[in-house]
Amino acid sequence: MRDKEILREKRDREFQARVLAALERPKKARVIAIINSGFFLWLISALFLTFGSAIYQARQTCTSESAARKENLRLVQEEITDRVLYFVDAVDKTKTPEDLFGAIRARKPFYDQFRQKTLFDLTEEQRTITNFLSPADAYKVGNALSLQVVLSYAAQAEINRLPSVVLAGLKASLAQNVELPRLVYVSSNCSLLSLLRQTVLGTRDYLVVDDISPSGP
Repeated sequence: MRDKEILREKRDREFQARVLAALERPKKARVIAIINSGFFLWLISALFLTFGSAIYQARQTCTSESAARKENLRLVQEEITDRVLYFVDAVDKTKTPEDLFGAIRARKPFYDQFRQKTLFDLTEEQRTITNFLSPADAYKVGNALSLQVVLSYAAQAEINRLPSVVLAGLKASLAQNVELPRLVYVSSNCSLLSLLRQTVLGTRDYLVVDDISPSGP
């Protein structure tokens, strides 16, 4: 009697195992069939090509934008530096606000393309570089470019005559120390990770800050 029960239990387990196997087999077969189907392969290929094309386009945009922004930043900063140095020299050589104003008016631009732009315009253009940086770099650059006293006076002197007391204070200050404009040095930010971020999130951080020059000689 005991042997019959053991045999029956064995047969029940075998039957249950066969039933479970029969139920699982179609699921696996359906998954494999879907993976091997022409539609699935077409879908994967289409997604891969679309994503690859988007990354390629992002790289093209990043490369061209970063090169153009770097070159424009270089020109703008050279023009700013030349004007500030000219202003410092003019402050040292002139005696009255009228003389200083006349000397600044007679100055020729370092780059002719900036002839119609004031120092205020150029400093604003320099700041536009923050639109193409990560938020952290943009914050760092924004802080670095603020509170440049000599640059601020030089920008004002292009537009209005500085009061005599201000000119006298500048002469004394610049005799001790010349505060040069702060310069931002950047490089392209077109790595694969950056391209993925630009493609997926729509960011425009095409540049990364390498260095920011300190104020001073």
